[in-house]
Amino acid sequence: MKFFYLITFLFNFSILTYSQSDSSSTRLKRLENAIYGNLLSPSVSSLTLPKGFVEVNIFNSLLSTGSGFDENKKNKDAFSRSTYYYGLIQLTYGLSRKFNIGMDVTYTAARSDFNLQSSPLKVFGSSDTDLFQQEKALSSIGLRARYLPTNNNKLVFQTSVIFPVAPEKVANFLGQNRVSLNHQLLYNIQLGRKMNIFTQLGFNYLIKKNDTYLGLLSVPANVYFGYLIGNKFLPFIMLGHSRNFGKTFNKDFEQLSHSSLYGIGAQYQFSLRFSLNAFYTNVFEGKNSPLWQNYNFGARIIL
Repeated sequence: MKFFYLITFLFNFSILTYSQSDSSSTRLKRLENAIYGNLLSPSVSSLTLPKGFVEVNIFNSLLSTGSGFDENKKNKDAFSRSTYYYGLIQLTYGLSRKFNIGMDVTYTAARSDFNLQSSPLKVFGSSDTDLFQQEKALSSIGLRARYLPTNNNKLVFQTSVIFPVAPEKVANFLGQNRVSLNHQLLYNIQLGRKMNIFTQLGFNYLIKKNDTYLGLLSVPANVYFGYLIGNKFLPFIMLGHSRNFGKTFNKDFEQLSHSSLYGIGAQYQFSLRFSLNAFYTNVFEGKNSPLWQNYNFGARIIL
């Protein structure tokens, strides 16, 4: 319920900001001048808004696995099925054409089942069948800045600090119990009028909390290839790779795990201000890494 109230507040704030801006025709022209390419950014927004604009992004992700890759890169069954749902609301405001600020709010539901064949959809319910543990909470709130480091609007830099807000016991199970510093480099490449390539490189650091929860550096890299059909429909494929670094016990800082994934999806641009996208990803290779299957649905509204 608190999550619902927070979403309502963010939406009302967006409407208020929109109502105080200049005329619709002038705003539309300013927005058109700011956009590069086909707005292909299914997992993160790469648009720096002109002054006075508000962008609302809604990301929904359902991850589930019952197996993973061991230290020898062999796929083995896990002790239980793990499923996570992440509901992320991003609100971004344009202070200037090159600098935006924003806030991220995440709701997380997590469930662990003894039965490896349990349905991932159980994470949305409260069934006791095969249940090992289940938690749900408003899990984190983040402050974010997005800006253009050069006059080239193809390249965008985004940085954020994420604070856990759930009770400690719940946060530990949800995997969101430490302050996180996240940095992203986003680059758009337009190949002709139809083809779009979107690249994403991240540097995410979980700050050490205690001797149990040590510092962890994650470096994900993703590439999306999209082809525009008509003027609104954009199917795409993606490839990604991530490596995690940190300390274990008394060892030095070293690589702990890695994983590679592929994905397929589509985005539909109803208008310059509104789009929907859906995509699926699957981990196909890794070391000390879960074999995640990930179902995603997102929406973007520009006010």
